[in-house]
This record gives sequence, C-alpha cells and structure tokens, in this order.
Amino acid sequence: MAKKKQINRREFLEKSGAGILGSVLAISIGAGCAITKTYRSSVQNGRIVIETRQHPELLIAGGSIIIEPDGMLGPIILINTDGKTFNAVSAVCAHMGCTVGVTKNFFLCPCHGSTYDLEGKVVRGPAAKSLYKFKTEVENGTISIIIDSGKQ
Repeated sequence: MAKKKQINRREFLEKSGAGILGSVLAISIGAGCAITKTYRSSVQNGRIVIETRQHPELLIAGGSIIIEPDGMLGPIILINTDGKTFNAVSAVCAHMGCTVGVTKNFFLCPCHGSTYDLEGKVVRGPAAKSLYKFKTEVENGTISIIIDSGKQ
C-alpha cells in the first residue's frame, strides 16, 4: 500500500487559497464582462463621441461599455461611476498588457490579478502604474472622450 504524503496546515491554506482566488477572479471577470458590450468607434477630430441614448447601459451608475477605436492600440472602457460622472480608461493592463475586465466597482486583470479602481488607479498589484485615463466631456447626453494621440 502506497503511503500518502501529508501536507501541513500552511501548505493546505496556500493551495486552497490559490484555488479560491482563481475562482473568485473567474467569476468576477466573467460576470463583469458578460454584461459589458463592445462597440467599434472612429476617432474624429481627436475625439470619440458617444450618445447615451444609443447606450442605455451608460444611464445607470456602474454601467459601462467597451469601445474599440479604429487606429488605436487597445480598447477603452467608458463607465458611469456614480450616475452622472463618466470615466474613460485604457483597458490595457499596465503590468503585462492584458485586457482588463469590467465590474460595477473595479477593473480586474485576468492574467495576474491586478485590480484598479474606477479612476484606473492601482488598488492591488502586480501592476505598479495606473491605467491610462482619458479626459471626458459630457454635454446634453453626449460624452466626448478626448484622445491625445501622443499617449496611445
């Protein structure tokens, strides 16, 4: 009869903790991404213009869309943070370049677990830099994302 290898309490907690963290990340990203729609858009005169009436998900706090701008290196997340404020951040993780997922309360990288707040600031690494944040202007149901061509 083969002798079973016993593991100590520390090894057990490390192994089960990693499994739980992986499950939580998968559920968080899966739930967030499943409700976030992606749209293609063009950049005109240094702006991406979004009409909220065409994107009802942006009318509620936590509602977001992902924009894939023509000619840019990666997608942009546009999120309504509190019912009236809109943040636009690069969806490219500052750690290794993976595309972050969107939840109602934060952005999460599926590759290594970096977490960002809704401003794009790092909450938990390994990323050391924030997501690039674009300036937004809101007027009469129109959101303009200002593209600085030198930054992307």
